[in-house]
Amino acid sequence: MERKALIVLVAAVVAAVAAGSILLLGGPALEVHDVSVRAGTGSLAVFLTIHNHGLLGDCLVNVKVLHPEGLRAELHRTVMDAGGVMRMERVDKICVGGLGEVKLAGLEEGGLHIMVVGGDEDVHEVMLELVFESGRTITVKSGVGGDHSH
Repeated sequence: MERKALIVLVAAVVAAVAAGSILLLGGPALEVHDVSVRAGTGSLAVFLTIHNHGLLGDCLVNVKVLHPEGLRAELHRTVMDAGGVMRMERVDKICVGGLGEVKLAGLEEGGLHIMVVGGDEDVHEVMLELVFESGRTITVKSGVGGDHSH
């Protein structure tokens, strides 16, 4: 009888430790760094890296422009059309897997970035709220032409 009780106790401890590990390590643990902004004609291109230290993936689904007011942001991918012309297309979300990272770092074909519509060379700093599918939000700030990490 004591042996059976010991086996049940060991199994309960193992299950509790495993459950705790999943809670501590399993969810997305997101970090954003290498934030930079470039001004264009009537828009700003935002580049950054999202690093996920957790085991579960997450997706960037929305970006809110906190400063300057009155601008809006879109998630974009650069594609080449049939005529060989590069253009940007909106994407609904940008996902980063568990223990992975995604770079929003380019305007070359396939490159991902955030486009702030309505901004121009008169904007000197932007503050954005990144909204993830999990409900997590991360606020980033960068000078135009600058770099600031969170």
